[in-house]
Amino acid sequence: MLLPFRRLLLVALLSLGNLLPLIPCGASAPFVAVDAKKGTVAPVVVHTPNGSNTEEDWEELSKTLEQDRFNLLPRGIKVFREVIQKMTGETPPVVAGPDVSQGIVLVLMEEAPAEIRKDPEIIKALASTGEDTYNANEAFYIRTDPKRTLLLRDRRCRAGQG
Repeated sequence: MLLPFRRLLLVALLSLGNLLPLIPCGASAPFVAVDAKKGTVAPVVVHTPNGSNTEEDWEELSKTLEQDRFNLLPRGIKVFREVIQKMTGETPPVVAGPDVSQGIVLVLMEEAPAEIRKDPEIIKALASTGEDTYNANEAFYIRTDPKRTLLLRDRRCRAGQG
């Protein structure tokens, strides 16, 4: 009598395992940078305290940054856009401004909005573990949610500094 019960339990568990992927578990939809079905391309957002999150703001900012030959941001953005274009066939727009709520968001910790700077999970991830002299100085933090991918750098990176 016990054997059939075990079989029934096994069949029930296997059936439940097959149905679990179909049951919503409270997880939100993933962030999608390029959605071919909807025809949308998420912008690359360079966080700045000023600006209105427009491509014109990025063009103006990049001209200023390119005057400093050690500033890697404009070249990095160019390469980043090229990689996305090669992967998806679409080139994301680049905007600059204070809105970090959506897109592929690039932020420096020192300039990040308070809700990011004070986030305990981020602070812990970027803290020095004492393992070596580099782990807190060359750290990045990446978080993805339905509207954005947040790429947070612990400090400014100049040519020759990691």
